[in-house]
Amino acid sequence: MELCSTRVIAEIGNLHEGSLGIALSMVDIAANAGADIVKFQLHIAEFESTIMEPFRTNDFIQDLDRRSYWDRISFNLEEWKLIKNQCDLNSVEFLCTPFSVEAAQLLHDNRLVQRWKLGSGEITNFQLMDFVFNTKLEVLVSTGLGNDDDINKLFNYVKQNYDLNQLVLMHCVSQYPTNLENSSINQIQILKDKYSVRVGHSDHSGVKAASFFALTYPISYLEVHLAPHKLFFGPDTSSSLNPSEFAEVVQYRNDIFKLKHSNFTKNQLFEMSKSTAKKFRKSLFWASNMNKGQLIEQQSMIIRKPWVGIDASRFSELLGKNIKKAVFKGDPINEEDFE
Repeated sequence: MELCSTRVIAEIGNLHEGSLGIALSMVDIAANAGADIVKFQLHIAEFESTIMEPFRTNDFIQDLDRRSYWDRISFNLEEWKLIKNQCDLNSVEFLCTPFSVEAAQLLHDNRLVQRWKLGSGEITNFQLMDFVFNTKLEVLVSTGLGNDDDINKLFNYVKQNYDLNQLVLMHCVSQYPTNLENSSINQIQILKDKYSVRVGHSDHSGVKAASFFALTYPISYLEVHLAPHKLFFGPDTSSSLNPSEFAEVVQYRNDIFKLKHSNFTKNQLFEMSKSTAKKFRKSLFWASNMNKGQLIEQQSMIIRKPWVGIDASRFSELLGKNIKKAVFKGDPINEEDFE
């Protein structure tokens, strides 16, 4: 099957809570639901955070502060390699968002990622931008925590210093969960028209309808949070789809791709449906027994299914013609029956 133009990213983030087993299981769950890419996050507390950083939601009662949380849920290099290998075994791409240059360096030096995805909190972090763009890989940048001026600055910075073909602007709304009335998915087209670069959508609604609608736009990537269950622990669970919902999004992506690329002519479509036409279209049949030499009149013919002889549209054409041989009531009319 031809690769669909929109690739679907399963955002796992930090849902694993530092458990390697859960992380590996989430790869399996995402792959089974049809994800093309499975994405995690790489946080190195000392290079990302200070003791002043607040929790987004204060659900982590075992952690004294945000840095303690980052330390607790972090994996070491060998564990990241195991997660990457689990993605390879499932034929999905491993992706991991870095939140510092040092995190990006670890991912790049160990050839763990094929492209970059940066969270919208990094939209003004040009030090990190320099690192990822200098790798010559594709860079997906979420825009949820940036305004028009921030996006303009990012675009102009990339345009002046790097290849714009690397840049993918991801529309998102950084509200967890995002109410549908705040989704403003039309921003996808606005970004596309304004900057003439590839675009995508990073969804935080926890509602599959938002992804369905986003897929009607010309997006290169759709990123959707995935949780094994709506009651699973984590601040992103309310913003996530469960596996069956995620699978529906992937199926919709596949279906809409087929619909967008279905461009047969009417004649080609008719030929594909010809066997059905033979059952449902109608032909001309003899209404009574008639002898050689009789004239065909209106009462000589009836229109009935199936489509086996002369098409019903030729009714008027046959009026007044002479019958060449005896014909019988109920038989289909054929070319050799009349002059």
